[in-house]
Amino acid sequence: MVNEEENFIAGIHNYCDRWCERCTFTARCRIAEAESQTSDEERDINNEAFWRRIAANFAEARMMLTEKAEEFGIDLTIISDEEFAEHQKREDEFIESQELTRLAEKYWKNARRTLAEKDEWLIFSMLDEQSQNEMLEIIGWYQFFISAKIQRGFQGILDFQVSPDEEELNDSQSDANGSIKIALIALERSIMAWTALMTAENAQTIKPHIALLASLKQKAETKFPLARTFLRPGFDEINEIVM
Repeated sequence: MVNEEENFIAGIHNYCDRWCERCTFTARCRIAEAESQTSDEERDINNEAFWRRIAANFAEARMMLTEKAEEFGIDLTIISDEEFAEHQKREDEFIESQELTRLAEKYWKNARRTLAEKDEWLIFSMLDEQSQNEMLEIIGWYQFFISAKIQRGFQGILDFQVSPDEEELNDSQSDANGSIKIALIALERSIMAWTALMTAENAQTIKPHIALLASLKQKAETKFPLARTFLRPGFDEINEIVM
């Protein structure tokens, strides 16, 4: 008999697409379990309860970080707030300078504009209304997600001197490669959705998005060649998990 604690898959939420409504592993995910117990007030950004929950989450994360640092003999007090802020600034500048980052930002900006104007081109789609809405929902869900995961991928290969760490890049199970793998999955699903909506009449509007996504996919696979081999807890180990 598997007890409740053993039923959870460790780390499964780190490399998913955050689309809990479509996930078959919510019963085995700590984050999904916690979210299911969150009240409407705690989900409302304009409600005080929302900010209390955020503050509590930050406090818990800080405590866990401190405990892990002590476990590995790391003294967090060595780094001043000023030094950390400078490090963060240099890290942000490095990530923002990357071609992949810039292209991902360009995609979500262009996609947002096209989605806002969907009444002008969606009428040419050959899909029924339900299928159209399905494809639009996929595009909208991953619109910003791709950029966020690409940025996290770059964060994962930087050391504290803000230099690329080849060891992390060459570790197929590094956080960097895991982040890029889910970004690649989001890219492919987005390409599929745009393609499903495209016809000869609206190709001029949709094709640029597909081309940009394809370019992002190719460049991400080149920069992170081991990302595809990353095994995501649960999702890529389904045959090894006791259901």
